Amino acid sequence: MPNIGDRLEEARKRQGVSIREASEATKIRGDLLLSLESNNFDFDLPDVYKRGFLKLYARYLKLDTDKIMADFEAVMLGRSKVKRSDSREFFGRMDLPERTTPLGSSESTPPFGTHDEEGSRPNRGEGKPAERMEQQADTSLYWKIGAIFVGVFIIFTLLTLLVQSIFPGDSDAPDDSPADTAITDTTDTDSTVATAGSMNVVLVGLGDTSVVVNTVEGNQRIVEASGSLQAGEEVSFSANGPIMIVAQNIQNIMVRINGRDYRAGSMTGLGRWYFNENGPYTP
Repeated sequence: MPNIGDRLEEARKRQGVSIREASEATKIRGDLLLSLESNNFDFDLPDVYKRGFLKLYARYLKLDTDKIMADFEAVMLGRSKVKRSDSREFFGRMDLPERTTPLGSSESTPPFGTHDEEGSRPNRGEGKPAERMEQQADTSLYWKIGAIFVGVFIIFTLLTLLVQSIFPGDSDAPDDSPADTAITDTTDTDSTVATAGSMNVVLVGLGDTSVVVNTVEGNQRIVEASGSLQAGEEVSFSANGPIMIVAQNIQNIMVRINGRDYRAGSMTGLGRWYFNENGPYTP
């Protein structure tokens, strides 16, 4: 009487199916199919997987699966000596369940990884270990934090350059915070008569604003007057050279130089205005 392996091989060849085609259809490795056809059931897998492989292969070859499985059980019980090498303990010792799960069903778990439905080989990818995934997540978090710090640094640098472009870093640059006191003339109170090259300056308030007036001497700027200027208020003083006027609301002041009046025109907001005895000029 043919053994199990002979019947499997005969059925496969009768149907004209190669080992490779059978492996692709059943998702069972070709070497395991050859072991089954050789009636060799000593490959290093637990008996539950051997039963599953054999039943799935017999069903694929359209054989009587009940008869095949009964013969397999008889073969296994008839062996008086069972090899118990370390390789057979690969999955640990396990008790056979009362009901075996057919290989290929939704409840079975293939021993060599998952199988693609259309692939010719079982998918043996092991997947990324949890530790590696955690390391990748940590690395991604570090990159995001670093990008945030770089972005904040760039924004801070741009803001600093913008402020420096508006307010050059001169040692006598006016204070951005307007004073609450009225404009104070810092020139000598006895020098009421303009000398040669001096200017009689009058600041007329058209609205409330803060003003700083500097005398420009070469690269130096000496504060002449500073404080707040209210609407309708006039402040006069003498300057012995060109002056620079910085106002929080430049449109709210009118400057009178030696009897001639000058308005800011289109200038609004925080601005600078340069004057000499001939009127406004650009340094």
